[in-house]
Amino acid sequence: MSARHIRRLLNRLSTLGAQSLAHAARGRPSNRRYSEDFKVEILKIIHKYYSDFSPTLALEKLSEQHNIAVSKETLRQWMIADGLWVPHSKRKPRVYQPRYRRDCLGELIQIDGSHHDWFEGP
Repeated sequence: MSARHIRRLLNRLSTLGAQSLAHAARGRPSNRRYSEDFKVEILKIIHKYYSDFSPTLALEKLSEQHNIAVSKETLRQWMIADGLWVPHSKRKPRVYQPRYRRDCLGELIQIDGSHHDWFEGP
């Protein structure tokens, strides 16, 4: 940093206080942000055609069928906010029945799931 820039920062610090150290655009929406109408239109398309798709597959279909290009992460965030997608970290874990230890060696139950007779014959 140059001496001139440091003087400019010190002047701004004396007038605005500690808030001057943060970027001026902090807390404001991005200039590169998509419009709300565009977002609503995409979510309508996803609700109508791709409501059970994951964000990646929905993005592929949007680009192939509708010629719409957005990033995968943007679409994922929109789908999460709209309730179309639940992140893996927020999903309920599957509950499996526990298998308790058997008392003796070789005591596990062997079950055959096939529909035909193995030993008895037809």
